[in-house]
Amino acid sequence: HMDWTNPTHDRARAAYDNFHGLDGAFDANVIIQIKHGPIDFQVREPASPLFAGLERTNQAIELQITQEYFGQARHTVFLIPMWKEVLDFDLRAHDNSTPVKSIVAGRTFSRPTGGFVGVANVGDGDSWLGNHLSQANLYGFGRLAWNPDLSAQQIAQEWTTLTFRNDPAVAGTVVPLLLSSWRTYENYTGPLGLQTLTDIVGNHYGVSVDASERNGWGQWHRADAHGVGMDRSVATGTGFVGQYPPAVRDLYESLERCPDDLLLFMHHVPYTHRLHSGTSVIQYIYDSHYEGAAAAATYARDWRSLKGTIDDERYMAVLKQLEYQAGQAIVWRDAVSRWFARASTIADANGRVGNYPGRLEAEDAELEGYRAVAIEPWEAASGTGAIECAGGSCAAAFTYHGPAGRHDVIVQYFDVNTGAARYRVWIHGRIVDEWTASERLPASRPDGSSSMRRIIEDVELQSGEPILIEATPDGRDAAAIDYIEIDPRTSAAVSDR
Repeated sequence: HMDWTNPTHDRARAAYDNFHGLDGAFDANVIIQIKHGPIDFQVREPASPLFAGLERTNQAIELQITQEYFGQARHTVFLIPMWKEVLDFDLRAHDNSTPVKSIVAGRTFSRPTGGFVGVANVGDGDSWLGNHLSQANLYGFGRLAWNPDLSAQQIAQEWTTLTFRNDPAVAGTVVPLLLSSWRTYENYTGPLGLQTLTDIVGNHYGVSVDASERNGWGQWHRADAHGVGMDRSVATGTGFVGQYPPAVRDLYESLERCPDDLLLFMHHVPYTHRLHSGTSVIQYIYDSHYEGAAAAATYARDWRSLKGTIDDERYMAVLKQLEYQAGQAIVWRDAVSRWFARASTIADANGRVGNYPGRLEAEDAELEGYRAVAIEPWEAASGTGAIECAGGSCAAAFTYHGPAGRHDVIVQYFDVNTGAARYRVWIHGRIVDEWTASERLPASRPDGSSSMRRIIEDVELQSGEPILIEATPDGRDAAAIDYIEIDPRTSAAVSDR
């Protein structure tokens, strides 16, 4: 652990600081295993400077196949484009071309050996990794270890054809989905080098912006009322940037030249700082989260086009996963956007953040047995909090005020793993849906990890229509509800919710 109040402390420095001075001191049969980035498998990190700092030591690159900080296989994220970005990155050691893939192969510094190490976490389920599409990461790791010059496109094409079928329609759907998924996930979690913004002191899964701060884990983003980002420059920061060879050091040291994707990893800037695109940092945070959620929404829609071309078991399993991901992307979008809107006091130029037409907050409903509660972290709930049922059975009555017609009714609730609450929705005096909350999510309390979406499609509603939700708690699952939302569009079109 490090002292988070000390501005010179920096976890990113640790690997280089601890090992660079030992270069050449290891026996010939020793291989130093180096994480691909200097922190801990975050959604985007620069290549570790240690690769260029061990010229007389055998090295292996460590890649994390399991999705610890990438949605834990409940989100589809194809990791090969991220790995390729690091493997192909030219560290310019001695001002020569020295891509990471050449260093870990032993070629750059004439080492006798090198290698790839993968943290796989393969389980005993039918999909091995908890998600059929996540198998592409295990396959891709093996292919890159054999030939790091392969492209992400080649690997995605190979895996899709071998896994499903040699059908242009299947490849035309699955390959673009895979190739876009890393950027999509980055957009609705932690863009610009913010790191993933998960609950790093808990399950490493759900959204929790503050979890990165005020602790000794060193994944700080240093967001406050004035700006955001970790100053790792040589001139004014921790000096991490100075661990790189001169050409890379100069790139990252310069605020003008530093790539936008890593800006907040290398520098602390005002929210109004302009990126190379001309967009301010705060507006990019808003825009990227809406773009990411919109992209995630297309995945289930596109996957549905493959019905009948893929066996029913895998088709339904992947569809369920992609639909869940689309809902979680909205949870992330709203939570991170609202957190930064509060921190910066700068409004979204497009008026989206904090403004959700059609959304009816549960704490504003007519409650019977339910009580309003605060949610921790606060940004994981839509309004001022949520409602919980103390025991027995409870009800929440909402009234729809809007144009008559056919709508989707969305129930946003919390599915904790300490029980299996039951829900029943009444409209027009009849039950339109009922379910048991038993998804076994990594969450024992209402928060971003347990937030779930249930869509009741194509319901006829009139203005003034009552919507009643009855719920029965179970164990320590208090049947918590965040909000309902009325959407006149199809359930696939969730990008602007």
